[in-house]
Amino acid sequence: MTDFKEHEIMVIEKGSEYVTDKEPFRVHGNLSCIYPIIEKKKKVIIGKDIVAIGMDAFRNCQALCEVVLPEGLEEIGSSAFEG
Repeated sequence: MTDFKEHEIMVIEKGSEYVTDKEPFRVHGNLSCIYPIIEKKKKVIIGKDIVAIGMDAFRNCQALCEVVLPEGLEEIGSSAFEG
């Protein structure tokens, strides 16, 4: 497991400033999380309330080395991690 600096990590979860009513992340209760610009993030932690990662969510995020997925994840959209 790699150690990352705090600014290299992004947590996506219900209740965070990123939760909106748009794709690409969906949580129970019809909430979604739209990611900010994450091209330079090396680690992403998807919170336990996220049930879907939408199409192209992390496409071309070439710096991304590690993604922590929750146990309850139900769907990963096409090309979500392409590139």
